[in-house]
Amino acid sequence: MKYLGSLKVAILVVLVAFNSASFNAFALPPEIEADRLILAAKEKLSEDNFEAARGYLERISPLNIEPPADYYLLFARVHYEADSWTQAKQHYEKYVELAGKEASAYKEALKKITELEETLVGKLEQQTESTAESSAIQLPEKQGAAYDKKVADLYLDSNLAHSLVTHVNSLLKSYRFIEGKIKNTDRNNYIDFKLSLAKGKELVVTRRDIVRKLSGATSNLSVTKLNAFGIDPDVEYRCSKESDSCTIKHPINQKEWFKIARDEKGAEEIAKALTRLLKALQRG
Repeated sequence: MKYLGSLKVAILVVLVAFNSASFNAFALPPEIEADRLILAAKEKLSEDNFEAARGYLERISPLNIEPPADYYLLFARVHYEADSWTQAKQHYEKYVELAGKEASAYKEALKKITELEETLVGKLEQQTESTAESSAIQLPEKQGAAYDKKVADLYLDSNLAHSLVTHVNSLLKSYRFIEGKIKNTDRNNYIDFKLSLAKGKELVVTRRDIVRKLSGATSNLSVTKLNAFGIDPDVEYRCSKESDSCTIKHPINQKEWFKIARDEKGAEEIAKALTRLLKALQRG
């Protein structure tokens, strides 16, 4: 019986070694694997299956080679269909640089670059017009006090600032920014934010960027702080279809403070809660 048991183990070891050797024997060199993935992406694009095409193209970057020109052309088309116009324009520009004037899609790519340039300029002008008047959150004090009471009652905390922090964190989780048309945190890159208080008067924002790769997910962490005193507490926001997101502006430099999903009402509610939080901290 011992002999039969040892024989089974030996056979299993041989089979595992054979399968491993077979897999390695049929692994393609990176350049050829890239060609295979590009052909697969072309086929999916011909079927208007843009998500599947994206999946094949995203597998090329980990090969650590300089992709051929067709890679940038195909990815430009994928970004274009996803309304990711900035990325589409960048990929079309890279394609014409690599492919040269003799390439069959050279003129098509140049036309797309011009079209995307005009689209981006138009969107920027629309954003400037639409946000200049309505993005600042300014509540009359009576309405602001009613809002504070509503939040305090919701979270059953006698400390208003703590209730507002909890409310902001709940909103940030609900309106989390996730890349791509299909909002799936198991597949796509996304951003997590957490707001907290330090020393009673200091807002601390912890940002975690989750980046998905074939080798697994990576997490990049950053922390910023803001003293509530001596600043304009009226927080502003801006939403953009082109970036498929809304930005909550930093009250000092008006740059990105929080980035969330493109939802006008969600952005307005977060800006409102932050405005009331800053005023609560300034009142002491």
